[in-house]
Amino acid sequence: MSPSTSPGPGVGPDAGADAGREAHADAGHAAGHEAHADAAGPAQSAPRRVPLGEGLRRQTLLLLALIALVAVLGFGASTSAVVAGRLLAALLLVVALLRACLPASLLGALVVRSRGLDVLVMLALAGGLAVLSAAPNL
Repeated sequence: MSPSTSPGPGVGPDAGADAGREAHADAGHAAGHEAHADAAGPAQSAPRRVPLGEGLRRQTLLLLALIALVAVLGFGASTSAVVAGRLLAALLLVVALLRACLPASLLGALVVRSRGLDVLVMLALAGGLAVLSAAPNL
């Protein structure tokens, strides 16, 4: 055997150490698969596809809020950024009020976190927009 040729696995002075490392890696790999299988559950079903009409019906309030957002942005681009900022703040206030009062099943994708945190974030953003839109030289 020439010095440039490797003897292959399981041959040579480090054969026992290599076998131990491979056995340990295989055991860890198998344990990782078992842990992943347990975390995933015994049977996962494919996600159910929702028809477009039903999806839009579930997201009616979000769709209306997005239409209002586009209208306000168009208005702001064509006329006054100050008025558009105040309208955006008002829109956020309305959405925060809806989030505070309506059940999550009616709000669809407007529900992101807990009710209190969602309302608090929207109120903070509305207040920030109101303050910024009142800033001089805007």
